[in-house]
Amino acid sequence: MSNLLRAGLARYLKNPLTALVAVASLIIGLFSGRNAVCTIDDVYLIALFIAFAAFISLFVGREHGEGGFRNKAVTGYTKGQIFCSEWLLHTAFCLAMLLLFLIGFAPLAHEVLSPVPAGMLALITLCLMMMTVTVVTLLCTLTLLVSQRAVSAILSVLLVVGLLFASYAIDAALTRPQYYLIQHYNEAGEFVSLQKIEDPRYVDGAARTLLTHLSYTLPLGQSEPLLESIAIWNYSNAEADHDFSWLKIIKFLPLYSLGLTTIIGSIGYVIFRRRDLK
Repeated sequence: MSNLLRAGLARYLKNPLTALVAVASLIIGLFSGRNAVCTIDDVYLIALFIAFAAFISLFVGREHGEGGFRNKAVTGYTKGQIFCSEWLLHTAFCLAMLLLFLIGFAPLAHEVLSPVPAGMLALITLCLMMMTVTVVTLLCTLTLLVSQRAVSAILSVLLVVGLLFASYAIDAALTRPQYYLIQHYNEAGEFVSLQKIEDPRYVDGAARTLLTHLSYTLPLGQSEPLLESIAIWNYSNAEADHDFSWLKIIKFLPLYSLGLTTIIGSIGYVIFRRRDLK
């Protein structure tokens, strides 16, 4: 499989799209750092992942369209080797793009990052890397299984946007208050009483546990605790004022990413080995 990786690396380095996405990643990081007040806005992460979606779908789509995968199979490479080589290449390139994003972001967001301890920054970086690997696995699996380049490109972008809206919907459901208050006044406009009513849309019990774990599993659902972990250090300079309960969440996010990556990658690997290469 080393020959596949070397050939793929050479092919990607020669393609101007690689340089274009690299520049885009750096620019997105610069804009993100320039506009960071207390934390990074997750809209820039979305833009970065959309760039990844375009990068992966166009490269894999070209291999489908030009019969590259079929030719590799004819020369003796297994479908499993083809799948793994594409995943490794795109993972490496997208992690490099993430590095460019951080290089653009970190210097301009120094005031936001400086209050955060070095160990916490290292953990956040690890979480971002694992989140990126998960997103790459989802996109790579999708594009390898959908041979039409235009279709896979559209579906890849929709997948990123869908993950965003899904994470927002779950967060909205989990942050909904259990009770809401109704104030009652008499005809003279004087306050009479305060009524406490339970919100029937409040999520509790097993459903709340399920949504919580789903939020931590979705790549873009992880952005909220990660961004909060940066913002909270900027709320106060006094260490005693910090709430460290979120640390219990952050430490486990790489495991959630690893679990989803393993499941999606395994499913894609099995399906790709069974399909006919055209």
